[in-house]
Amino acid sequence: MTFDESIDKIDVNGTLIDTLGVLQALQQEYAPTVEMTKEDKQSLLDLKSRATFYFFNQSVKKWQQDRIGLQIPYGGLTEDELMQAWLHPEIIKVANNEKD
Repeated sequence: MTFDESIDKIDVNGTLIDTLGVLQALQQEYAPTVEMTKEDKQSLLDLKSRATFYFFNQSVKKWQQDRIGLQIPYGGLTEDELMQAWLHPEIIKVANNEKD
């Protein structure tokens, strides 16, 4: 759904439920949630402050090649998902499976 399509779906007489549905569809399209562990999130944020995405992504790929069979960093997220998290860290949801 594009922004123009969403504007057409929300009319002056629309209900809050209609509006929420449109907002949820837009979120799924443009800012989907990316899940990762607390450690992976902190690592991404640390690298973001001192490296480029290209360097970060290449490092993840190299780590995955060298550590076959071990836990994959960033939960095996795709390059697109990692880019979304890099550009918009607010969409990162910390997974509940790590130990506090």
